Amino acid sequence: MYLLSALGNVSEDLEGYRKYSVFYHYGAAITDGMDPAAFFGISGLAFVFVALAVLVFSRRDIYA
Repeated sequence: MYLLSALGNVSEDLEGYRKYSVFYHYGAAITDGMDPAAFFGISGLAFVFVALAVLVFSRRDIYA
């Protein structure tokens, strides 16, 4: 995530990839505050991915 943000800041050709970084959506949270929509959106997406990982992992046959 940080790499996408850092490369987007350095190169104009890669600037479009910045929107895929968490740092882009949070911005300067310490000085400007945090956007609630971005926070809940990214947190919800993380929750969905963790839930999917738990479901997939529980179906694995690792005890055999």
